Amino acid sequence: MRTIIQMALGLSIVFSSADVLSQDFLKRLITQSPGPLSKSHAEYDNLKGCVSCHVNTLGGEIANIKCLDCHPDIKIRIEKNWGFHAGKTECSSCHVEHKGLNFDIFAPANWLDDFNHETEAGYPLLGKHQKVDCYDCHTGYREHFKTKQKTASRSYLNAPTTCYECHQSDYQHEFSDKKLLECTQCHSTGIENWKLMRKRMPFNHDTTRYKLEGLHKKVGCAECHLPDPKTKRVTTFAPLPFAQCTDCHEDPHRGSFGDQCTSCHSVYRKWDHLLIDSQATTKGFDHSKTKFPLEGYHEAVECESCHYRDNKSFKVAAEEFDQCSDCHGDYHQGQFAQQNCESCHSTTRKFYDSSFDLERHAKTSFPLDGKHMVIDCQQCHFSGQYENLAHNECSDCHRNVHPEREIDKTCSFCHVTTSFSWIQFDHNKNTNFALTGEHREVACLSCHVDQVFKNMPANNENPNCHSCHADPHGPAMPIDCVSCHNTEGFKKVKAFNHKEIGNWELTGRHTELSCQKCHEKHLLGDYKVDLMAGAQLATDCVNCHYDVHQGQMGTNCQSCHSTLSFELDYAEKVHDLGFFKLEGFHNQLECNDCHAKNTNLQGTGEFCAWCHEKDDVHLGQFGNTCGDCHFQTAWLPTSFKHNTTAFRLTGIHRYLECSSCHVNNIYQGLPTDCFFCHSDSFLPNIPQHSNASGRNVADCELCHVPIDWRIRRGSVLP
Repeated sequence: MRTIIQMALGLSIVFSSADVLSQDFLKRLITQSPGPLSKSHAEYDNLKGCVSCHVNTLGGEIANIKCLDCHPDIKIRIEKNWGFHAGKTECSSCHVEHKGLNFDIFAPANWLDDFNHETEAGYPLLGKHQKVDCYDCHTGYREHFKTKQKTASRSYLNAPTTCYECHQSDYQHEFSDKKLLECTQCHSTGIENWKLMRKRMPFNHDTTRYKLEGLHKKVGCAECHLPDPKTKRVTTFAPLPFAQCTDCHEDPHRGSFGDQCTSCHSVYRKWDHLLIDSQATTKGFDHSKTKFPLEGYHEAVECESCHYRDNKSFKVAAEEFDQCSDCHGDYHQGQFAQQNCESCHSTTRKFYDSSFDLERHAKTSFPLDGKHMVIDCQQCHFSGQYENLAHNECSDCHRNVHPEREIDKTCSFCHVTTSFSWIQFDHNKNTNFALTGEHREVACLSCHVDQVFKNMPANNENPNCHSCHADPHGPAMPIDCVSCHNTEGFKKVKAFNHKEIGNWELTGRHTELSCQKCHEKHLLGDYKVDLMAGAQLATDCVNCHYDVHQGQMGTNCQSCHSTLSFELDYAEKVHDLGFFKLEGFHNQLECNDCHAKNTNLQGTGEFCAWCHEKDDVHLGQFGNTCGDCHFQTAWLPTSFKHNTTAFRLTGIHRYLECSSCHVNNIYQGLPTDCFFCHSDSFLPNIPQHSNASGRNVADCELCHVPIDWRIRRGSVLP
């Protein structure tokens, strides 16, 4: 806008004020020009440049002929009716100017949504071409129609259409046949991967000295014709050695079977499907015709496991195979020299899965029962020892947990093989101390410390609790523990009457507290409750509980609280007793949000400013009676009526934020004339705003209204 005004001021000097056409031009230039031109047309953003695009008069219509004079390449396409611009008649319908320097007129909004690259550009986008950015192919720049110099604007015209023009760096072939230089002979843009062939090369391998047969037909060209590691091009097409299979394939037999691979293998079968008597088999070599037929797990063993490679040669056969130990060795180290391996092992089962079962073990000197039946053989026969194992005593295999032999019984008197940790000893029948309550869950060694099982100090007649349990009460309590405690729960107290013994009855939530909550020194044998400052009796609430009211409500806490719940019994009615009734958001606050610690609970006041003075956006201009406009239910919206002031809100004024006019929270003493707020919109150069017109700047309403600031229809102009 500033540029337009400067242009208008310059023209006012050139043209005479009596020239009606010049006056009309100035008026339209000021009131109709949308703004500066884009960077592409910035050189025409001057007085002389206007007529380069506009016809008849400055600011007049735009003719396509003027656009095409500067863009002859587009003109040719329109005249020939082909390309994206075919049928386009109005340049300005897509390329809009006067939107500012940074506006891109070459990218009209949403033009790509309807753009068909095949019909409008003559080149269909297929496969991965659909995901390529436009500028990856359209790398050219526009030329200035006069200077022919390249501009900073990218061009979508004259992009290459052949594969080689874009993909020279990807071309990896050296073909003498010119037909093969056309990439689409083998590759297709419709395939997601450029390396995939849309069809086999138009090359007949049968015309060479090596005809492809069987599985060789499925082999990719590059698997035989390997790339040259130096040039990274597929150049090694001929000659290639092919007289022997080993020219391409490694001989796993290391020459043991000669060089006639076709005696066992065929190009029409997988390489591991051997030919036996001209018949293909999927099981490999027919080992049944040898001296050692394969059975069971031997059938799954790799050939190399037996025919191992020795000095890079493939051993034809094992020299000895009559005994299992010829291959597997003697795991038992001669313990079963008089027995064959087959008596316990079989090739149809895993080699460590012995057929020696429980029935056969029962015929030995140690039949298995209980958990002995399910443990692994190695648990007892560790280190491969199977004969002459000691087994007369449990301690021959199991550690003796009673080393001092304080028990004059055998292990089986208490333990069974069903579960080595389970004890069948009946404490109630075999001792004079019956186990009850939680004593039944206690581990034996918790009482029988150091494996002492005889002459224990406790018995049924004299439980003697102190022999195991420390006395936390000292002389303050009688020594007879069972008068208050039982074995069902050592921390539970039974038959203790706090009212009779402690002279104070426990009620409500007090009955749920542990003794040490009040009697902090009870573990030291001291049950005396200290008297705190401000308390008259040990049973006063303030003796145990912090007085949040700071003594303002007295010491009679029971008037509002009870032991059933330490919260207020009628909290919602407490504030109704004062002169400030809680409503809305105030009714959701915690007491200490307003009545902070060390503050007076009474006489806080009903004026909002006493609590919210720092939140007063009016800075005290409306006093302390916030309730005149605001409510406790919600601070906004307010009940303030602007019509009660000297400035009635009309038109768009009704929808503005308060801060739009009341800057810096100033609400009183503001002028009411339009110029005070809208001075930045005032244009002094317009004749109607000049002093010569006889009007005052305060007379805005003669031409404008708050509903629409534009010139009011029917206004009287000079």
